[in-house]
Amino acid sequence: MVRDVRVSCNSDDITLTISTLVDSFNGLIYPKGLSKNSTCMSEYIAEEGALVYVMPLRSCNTMATDVVIRADAHTFVSNI
Repeated sequence: MVRDVRVSCNSDDITLTISTLVDSFNGLIYPKGLSKNSTCMSEYIAEEGALVYVMPLRSCNTMATDVVIRADAHTFVSNI
């Protein structure tokens, strides 16, 4: 059902753009283990085209990890 997934790591969120093989999509997208956390869940009804799911950082089971590349850089990890 999924043709392509693109991930954009931004300063305040992680954005997923999901292309499907179907004309329209009905369903939910949420991080693994957070199906009951409505702030991390997005519902799609008859969504046509690419799905865009935005997950805010510092919530939805993301955690900051310091990166050594720059002193002010951070990496956020999540199970989606």
